[in-house]
Amino acid sequence: MKTKLVDLIKKAQANRSQTKFAMACELNPSTFTKIYGGVITPKADTLKKIAENSNGLVSFEELMNAAGYEVNNIENLDGMYLRLAKEAQELKLNEEDVDYIINFYKKYKR
Repeated sequence: MKTKLVDLIKKAQANRSQTKFAMACELNPSTFTKIYGGVITPKADTLKKIAENSNGLVSFEELMNAAGYEVNNIENLDGMYLRLAKEAQELKLNEEDVDYIINFYKKYKR
C-alpha cells in the first residue's frame, strides 16, 4: 500500500481509535486494517467517507491521488466514470451496482 495514502488516512483518523473512526465513516473497522496492511486499495466512495469525516484534515482529492486514481480534481471525474462504466460491463455488474456508480458520478460531478 502506498505510504502516503496510509499517512493521510491516519491523519484523518487523528486521535480517534480505528473503531470510532470507522463508525464515523460508516465503514467496517476491518476495512482500515486491510487498507493499512496493503490488502486492499480503497474505492472512491470509501475515500469520500474518510475525507468527509476527517474534520477538514484531508481532502477527497488528496486521498484519491494518494490511492493512485488519476483524478487531480472533481472536474476530471469524467475519465474515471468512463473507466468504471467499462469495468462494470466487463465484470457483468448488476443494474443496481451500475446505478450506484452513475449516482456517485453525478454527486461528485457538481
